[in-house]
Amino acid sequence: MKLRIRGNSVRLRLTRSEVDIFSTAGKVEETVDFGDGGSKFTYALEASDVPNVSAEFSGGTIRVFVPQEQARNWVGSEQVGVESVEGSRLRVLVEKDFACLQERPGETNEDAFPNPEPANCHAA
Repeated sequence: MKLRIRGNSVRLRLTRSEVDIFSTAGKVEETVDFGDGGSKFTYALEASDVPNVSAEFSGGTIRVFVPQEQARNWVGSEQVGVESVEGSRLRVLVEKDFACLQERPGETNEDAFPNPEPANCHAA
C-alpha cells in the first residue's frame, strides 16, 4: 500500500492483493519501522460504520475509514477510488494502484491493476 501525504490530503493506493485482503478482512495496514529503538509509523485502511470516507491520526497511526457499503462497491467493481465528501477539512482518497509505463527503481507493476489509459500514467 502506498501512502501519499501532501498539504491537507491523504491518499492510499492499493495493489490487487491488498484490495483482496481488504475485501475479505475489512482492513489492511502497513508499518514503517524506523529502527531507532522502537519508533514505528502505521497507516491502515478499514471498512467501518462511518458515514463518509474519513481519517484520523493517533498514537503514530493514520487510520483511513471507508463506509462498509461503499467499500464493498469499490472492491467489487471497476471503480478506481473513493474519497471524502467535498468540503471536508481533510481530503482523503483511496485508489486502486494502476501499472505505470515507466517503473521506478525498486518498484514493479506485477501486482498492480491493469492501467486503462497507459498513455496518461504518472508515477506517484
